[in-house]
Amino acid sequence: MKHTGNLTITDQNLKTCLVLAQVTGALYVQAEGAQFPKLGRVIAMSTWGLVALNDGRLSAGCRGPWTRAKALAHWGKRTDERAKLFTAAIRKLGEDA
Repeated sequence: MKHTGNLTITDQNLKTCLVLAQVTGALYVQAEGAQFPKLGRVIAMSTWGLVALNDGRLSAGCRGPWTRAKALAHWGKRTDERAKLFTAAIRKLGEDA
């Protein structure tokens, strides 16, 4: 599926977006555990999702795509709850790899 313009994916519309191949605008994912075979999967959910892309990089909102090291350098130095959640998910991802 190709989507023209911005797209927000939620728990309610997730099933219609599972074959997403391209988004020409901004992509907002608000459905924890969402997986997109051509893109990646959401590994943590806060205000927006932390997405582990299929190429090994990570992206969250307007941050990234970053390598694991760069994502940890950004989220790991912060003390807010979202940063703690994302840091834990990134570390767990490294353990599972």
